[in-house]
Amino acid sequence: FETVIHECAHILEAHRCGVMGHEHYFVSYYCEIESYLIEVGLVQAVDSTLRFSGCPTGSYAATQFGRPMLVRA
Repeated sequence: FETVIHECAHILEAHRCGVMGHEHYFVSYYCEIESYLIEVGLVQAVDSTLRFSGCPTGSYAATQFGRPMLVRA
């Protein structure tokens, strides 16, 4: 399921920003999608040990690996 959220975050980032990567926008959209899925009851929670697990070393997202979900503003 983490992979689905990850790839959807790329799509949202490309749609809103015209870029795809693993930096700040990606992390923000990833958390936005995750929050929405929890809010509508599709999932209870996403395992935080998997969060950003597929991101390349050195990316901003990789620095967030395994951290609790960021609160959506």
